[in-house]
Amino acid sequence: MTDQGWVKAGELHEGSKVLNSRKEYEVVESIEYKGYNEIEVYNLIVENYHTFFITELGLMVHNIDCKNATLGQIFKQVGDNISDTKIKGDFEDVIKKLNDIAERNNIEEYIKNFDSRFRGLDPNNLDEIKKIISDTSKDIDNHSSSLFKGTEGVSNPYGLTSKDIPSVRNGEFNKFFNSLTSEELDTIWKDPKLRQTIEDRLRQPGGLHEWHLVSRTPQFKNWNVTAEQIKDLRSLTTDVKFVNPKGVHGGRGSTTAHNELLKIIDSSTDYDTFTRRLNNWANYRLDGGIDSLPKGLQLK
Repeated sequence: MTDQGWVKAGELHEGSKVLNSRKEYEVVESIEYKGYNEIEVYNLIVENYHTFFITELGLMVHNIDCKNATLGQIFKQVGDNISDTKIKGDFEDVIKKLNDIAERNNIEEYIKNFDSRFRGLDPNNLDEIKKIISDTSKDIDNHSSSLFKGTEGVSNPYGLTSKDIPSVRNGEFNKFFNSLTSEELDTIWKDPKLRQTIEDRLRQPGGLHEWHLVSRTPQFKNWNVTAEQIKDLRSLTTDVKFVNPKGVHGGRGSTTAHNELLKIIDSSTDYDTFTRRLNNWANYRLDGGIDSLPKGLQLK
């Protein structure tokens, strides 16, 4: 959760702001309590690592051993087990960037200090893990200026900070976003704080379902999609109802639909291909078919 780290599921409430698996913040709209009967779970052990297959949910959960590993080894284990090629590529880019920083700034001792925090860590001691993550995060913030020499504490070559991103008032953000080249946005997107700010601007106001998924903004920018298109071609979450399987936004079936939309974006070679595939998808996955899409996305 925002500013709180990990919390027990029972402590969540409507309005809680949580971080999802795509590192995006979402607001809890409603909470439903369900009781599950016992289900079969298979524990597959490969090279001393446990992978659990949860049959009823069709879920695969992979655990890595961080008890005696260094941070670098943990990174490698995580990277080796990423199957999605795009995510794997992004992960490898981050590791390369960290390596480049280490070579430029001679921070071996600094990295070793991080490594020592993970050695002997009990993976079941959640309080200890939360404290280490919190301390490490603060240290990175405090040392950011020394890690990026010549950039005065910012991690992008343009010297931008979140304060430099215009607000949505009077269309100022739209003008800023549309003036960026695809290459400039790609560079800015690598700065987590700038990315978060841009994502927040594109999602204002809330309560709307994105068809141009904000997490894939650089791809849409590459297709010359404007900020107005990303923001205006959205739907009220209450109007989005899925079929095959049946579900609503934020409820059952929503995650499946979201992952399908990601695949459509990632596998499309251009914007025309994306809109055509989106319409085909809508015909069998939306209650109302393509008529449930914003008019600007409908192909008839």
